[in-house]
Amino acid sequence: MRLDYLEIEQFRGIRELKLERLGDVNLLLGDNDSGKTSVLEAVRMFEAPDNIAIILRNARERQLSIRMYARELYTPVEYIWNLFPFFQETKQISLSAEINRQHEELGISGELVHILRPVSESELRGYPTSSRKKDKVLSEQDVLTLQGEISYQGEAYPYSVDEFFYPPMPLNAIKLERTIRYMAPGDHLSGRYNSAIFRATKRQELEIVELLNLIDPDIEGVKLVEGSTSLTRNQIVEHKLFGNIPLYSYGDGMKKILTLASYVLNAKGGVLLIDEIETSLQASHLKRVFAWLLQACRQFEVQLFVTTHSLEAVSALAGCAVEDRECDLVCYRLEADGEKLFAKRFSENRLDSIVNGRGIDVR
Repeated sequence: MRLDYLEIEQFRGIRELKLERLGDVNLLLGDNDSGKTSVLEAVRMFEAPDNIAIILRNARERQLSIRMYARELYTPVEYIWNLFPFFQETKQISLSAEINRQHEELGISGELVHILRPVSESELRGYPTSSRKKDKVLSEQDVLTLQGEISYQGEAYPYSVDEFFYPPMPLNAIKLERTIRYMAPGDHLSGRYNSAIFRATKRQELEIVELLNLIDPDIEGVKLVEGSTSLTRNQIVEHKLFGNIPLYSYGDGMKKILTLASYVLNAKGGVLLIDEIETSLQASHLKRVFAWLLQACRQFEVQLFVTTHSLEAVSALAGCAVEDRECDLVCYRLEADGEKLFAKRFSENRLDSIVNGRGIDVR
């Protein structure tokens, strides 16, 4: 899967934005609240563009990235509603992209209504569900519901999401088999994304261990071992001096590198979106980590989109891209002109000249 063009209209805080001539690696820069994360989320909308259940799952990622919550931060209605532009009364999202050399159009409309329906005990306690069959129904309630329509490639797909109920996967959903992975700034803290590392080939494991040696030169490998029950597996780092060490005993830098590697493996043949890539990485490690990342994405045919607030990260990425002659890196700085947002585009050589040659801050 590859994107060559992306146009966003009326999505979250973005009124209109065009990203043209996308590269193998796409670096997004800009001030806080300039829309960098929203661009990543707009790309994710094309993972399953007719499927409201997948769209809702992706809309929740920004809030649920650091840890799993016992209670939701928002209702299912609010997650979808927050995708719509807050500055517009008519709720309508319009996205277009060139994917695998094919033009695609995606639109989503929505309207809030109130519907009287039976509500279960767990729903009233604040635990949304995707099944209403198991819980005891207490009473009928006036339920806030978002109803609308998804339009994709000329076809219309109606949907309905309410404040208590997660919609199930539609039976007639298009099977696009696209791979789009989103790595939030805090994903490495949970450890739940690292399973691919422990299924890696021996060659892949050696490359990952080389990265981990940036933090601890005595690391020799990673593996899974049985936990206290037959259903649990512990993530273990094999250490030359201290034997088997639980991964959780290491700091955030180790977990970040492992999570980056896991996402690259999981995004094979697709698109990887990394928000605030510099999080938990020491400045002295950035160039080595980024050089590996660019090479790994090319090996697994992964198109990369990255945001950062770090000048050191911009400098390291630009330098790595110039040294890696097979890498096609493009930088977009998102800038506001009144109510409009536009992207100033830099090639890798120009970005490297500005940042590393002339020492100009382009963030």
